[in-house]
Amino acid sequence: MRKKASVLLAIVLASGCATNSTLRNSVLSVPPPRQASFPAIPEGGYTWQHLVKIVFAANPDYAAILAEARAEYYRYKSKTDPDDLRLSFEYSFLSEDIRHNQYGIGLRLPIPNPFVNKHITRTGEAARRETETEAEALKAEIASTIYELVQETLIGERELSVLLQREQVLSGWAEYLKMRHDARMATQADMRAFDIQRLRLKAAIQQAQFKTHTARRSLQVLVQIPGEQLVLNPIPSDWDALLAVLEDERMFIEDAFSRSAELSGANAAYEKACAALDTARAKQIPWFDSVQLSFVPNTTDSINYIYGGGIVSSQEKTHKWIFGLNVNLPVFVWFGSEKKMAAAEVEAAFLRTSGIQKRIREKITGVIADLRETLSLLAEYQSAFDSIPEPARETIPDSESYYKLLDARLSASEYALKTELECAYIYSELLKITGGWE
Repeated sequence: MRKKASVLLAIVLASGCATNSTLRNSVLSVPPPRQASFPAIPEGGYTWQHLVKIVFAANPDYAAILAEARAEYYRYKSKTDPDDLRLSFEYSFLSEDIRHNQYGIGLRLPIPNPFVNKHITRTGEAARRETETEAEALKAEIASTIYELVQETLIGERELSVLLQREQVLSGWAEYLKMRHDARMATQADMRAFDIQRLRLKAAIQQAQFKTHTARRSLQVLVQIPGEQLVLNPIPSDWDALLAVLEDERMFIEDAFSRSAELSGANAAYEKACAALDTARAKQIPWFDSVQLSFVPNTTDSINYIYGGGIVSSQEKTHKWIFGLNVNLPVFVWFGSEKKMAAAEVEAAFLRTSGIQKRIREKITGVIADLRETLSLLAEYQSAFDSIPEPARETIPDSESYYKLLDARLSASEYALKTELECAYIYSELLKITGGWE
């Protein structure tokens, strides 16, 4: 059920997304332009999910984080590698007579401690997962940014279309006012008021063109697709389906816990701290340090034997092989602070995980509440707007009344578009928190 909810949550809003360009350029590093052939335009145009996958494939930061994760694992794994074989040279005196000195050469082989190495390997695996969550966080950031950019572009184009329709209405209205002015039926004040209205509309059109162009340009830079090939899928967002997914808030929050990169990183950090604590405890267990094999040539040995009823002593030089097994007794480790430090890190990691869970729960609850409220306002406004019939020229004989009603209706439709864009901004926050873009 969770998997179904997360999949549905991602595909419900197939339109796209937007955000301010300064944040996108500062937070996300843009890969160099690709010289290879560009992917074929999907049927109906690119959805924001298509564009997210394209950016992942070309983003060097994502690949770099995964490489760092592998390096982090081997940074710990290398601590479990056996030490090199060590050669040792021994020189000693057997007696006060310097002629009876003795020397030898040996080979020492360190013995790995399986108790310690097992937990060090666990630490490395947890460190790798902790670093990999940074890549997942980057995914969520990219997905949220692209969603906002696509939504800004699509809704901006719809808003611009409404403004251009208003411009056509005002053009017809201007001809009517000129006729009235020439017939001395409209005052100079009426003409000036109308000129100001057209000027305000012209400024709104310019602003909408700039915002839409900026969003599309930022999207083009991010995805590295030429403008003529960046065809966006114009399917509107299905907000009703999204509300159905968010209906069971508790299940949605639990599903978000399993997909949150921040929480996954905190859990990996906790596992790493636990493994470090187990490593510190394992170091307190006595273990064999090394095996040593030495060769001592020309060793002088005393030999006693019976001859003629008495004991006769003689000396004979021989070669000796000496085998030794060294044991490590970690006396000072038992009284050290390594285990206490590791235990404190485990406690800190556990508290940090609990804090992140609490913060995610509070954020999701707040964002879902904001989204529901905004969507409710949008639905109420759209319902009221649709209930007002569109003015028809044949039913309104007065031209001025017709132009006023038509312009007012088009102007009122702009509010719904602005509210829908606000819903998209709220939903992008949900994407960033949960990472549920797939």
